[in-house]
Amino acid sequence: ETLTPADRFNVIEFNSITRSLFSHAVFADSQSVQLASQFVNNLQADGGTEMAPAIRAALASDRIEGFVRQVVFMTDGSVGSETELFGIIKKDLHDSRLFTVGIGSAPNSYFMRKAAQFGRGTYTFISAQDEIAERMQDLFLKLQTPVLTDLQLEWSGDSEPEVWPSRLSDLYSGQPLLITAKLEASNTALKLKGTTAGQTWSRTITLGGDVNHPGIASLWARNKIAHLMDRKVEQGESPELRQEIVDVALRHQLLSPYTSLVAVDPNPVRTAGEKLQSSAIANLLPKGSAQNVQAYGFPQGATLSRFHGLIALLCLLLATGLFHLKGRYEK
Repeated sequence: ETLTPADRFNVIEFNSITRSLFSHAVFADSQSVQLASQFVNNLQADGGTEMAPAIRAALASDRIEGFVRQVVFMTDGSVGSETELFGIIKKDLHDSRLFTVGIGSAPNSYFMRKAAQFGRGTYTFISAQDEIAERMQDLFLKLQTPVLTDLQLEWSGDSEPEVWPSRLSDLYSGQPLLITAKLEASNTALKLKGTTAGQTWSRTITLGGDVNHPGIASLWARNKIAHLMDRKVEQGESPELRQEIVDVALRHQLLSPYTSLVAVDPNPVRTAGEKLQSSAIANLLPKGSAQNVQAYGFPQGATLSRFHGLIALLCLLLATGLFHLKGRYEK
């Protein structure tokens, strides 16, 4: 409903199968929008949650000159095969933007956040159905009003600072731009460049009034560790990458996947020589899930599946009663 006739769009359904409404992106005229509304209203949440074919289909279509492709990926299902999905995004994203929307407690928030980060978009979390309208309205406002795109930094001085994040996402209305940089004395100014409304925009910022605060160094180091962990996702683990993460974490006294803070208790309660016992502790599950040795529950999404299941049970009981009633009349 927010599209204009000058926009192009498509809708992709995915569960156990992937199906596109149109063979390619079409102009959003009244007929196409009406077809899309009917298509969405008739969707049935059946089968599994096979996400890879859907993401591949959305990103692999031909790019159109003069258009920025914005892919909105929505699911209330659990997300698996993170490595495969990240690989598809890295390979097929190009200059597209990927926005993720997770509904309920089942979606993997780590994947949804990182997919949006790698896709130069944003992640929207919706905890329940009554939040959908408000959260999606906020998202669509962002999609319609990018303030600056294709952001780049140019620094003064003889050396290039170490900046994190190294790749800047688009800037949307009401959204701050936050970067951390390790500077040299010669880095006294920076120029921020981007595109707005099809025009080139730039602003030079003089660096001054600095305050020495240890928290800034820690924030920079955390951002660097996050970047190195992203490299691990994209390239796989290596001894060199692991060592680099350890060095940064130890230098700034930070937790990381390879370092930890250790607390030593000088008064242990276990007597010397007492045997230790070990036991398995179950992982935390999404809200609404149940799992034990005998039965495995499935993550609960934010849709009304329990209500629909009750309706289906009542219909089944009604059909059984009609069947027996019909048998009596036939006799």
